[in-house]
Amino acid sequence: APLDVGELIESVPESLALHLPSLRYCLIDEKRLPLDMLESLRDNVVAGIARVEQDHGAAHLMQMVERFARWLESPEQNALRRDVLAWLSKVVLPARVPGAEVPELRDLEEFKTYLEVKMQPWTEQWRDEGREEGRREGERLGNELFLRLMTGKFGSLDTATVRRIQAADTDQLLDWSSRLLASATIDEVFAGAEP
Repeated sequence: APLDVGELIESVPESLALHLPSLRYCLIDEKRLPLDMLESLRDNVVAGIARVEQDHGAAHLMQMVERFARWLESPEQNALRRDVLAWLSKVVLPARVPGAEVPELRDLEEFKTYLEVKMQPWTEQWRDEGREEGRREGERLGNELFLRLMTGKFGSLDTATVRRIQAADTDQLLDWSSRLLASATIDEVFAGAEP
């Protein structure tokens, strides 16, 4: 990525080159910073933000909120503390828990309490969503694999057969799979008739 604003401007006549803006900046790709390096930067708010951005789970987020509260406790850091709270409430949490209604929170301690109360239901929701997503993905892969096996054995399949396989649940696929090798026709696979 360009590290100077001037690099973002297309070429200009030489007479105007002297007037191109030049503003260098430091690019930090927080998702690629090694965790051990970030951990070594004790009491560093920017390193803490990078660690939260890397998303190491709910317990890690709680730990980082506690650290932010400790790092930003002095009165001269009120503005930064408010900004970190807004970022956690309006950016981090909605990204991790889509659809969650985050109330207006006044300070990091209140945010921490909010997380403690909500974390268990969210964790259960994530676990349930993960299981359901895994089940659906497993079923989709099972349907795809069975479709390939049927095509390998019987050649090109008609549209109705393909749809039937794609709509089948895991139990149905297992039942059909147990008959596939011994069946001489597609009807035998689906009907369960002995070959």
